[in-house]
Amino acid sequence: MDAKQILNDALDLLLDEHDEDPRNPTVIKLKKLIDASDDMPTGEIELTATLKPNGFHHVCDQNGRTVKGVKSVAVFQDQSGQTVFQVNL
Repeated sequence: MDAKQILNDALDLLLDEHDEDPRNPTVIKLKKLIDASDDMPTGEIELTATLKPNGFHHVCDQNGRTVKGVKSVAVFQDQSGQTVFQVNL
């Protein structure tokens, strides 16, 4: 079950089980949030790392915020050949 389905279930519960007024501002905002699928959180974090010589690194999240507490960053191939991006905190 993803975030959009959970929000849909919550909206159905409010409207059907609790007889909430569909004109309620909170219900209207919840409907808009469900319809705005691009803004829906997925639970995934996208990291971007800038690596430079002498061990310098800078790691940011998908919103451009610096990730604090990063001790080291490594990029390598695992045993199956998949590229691994490892961030050690």
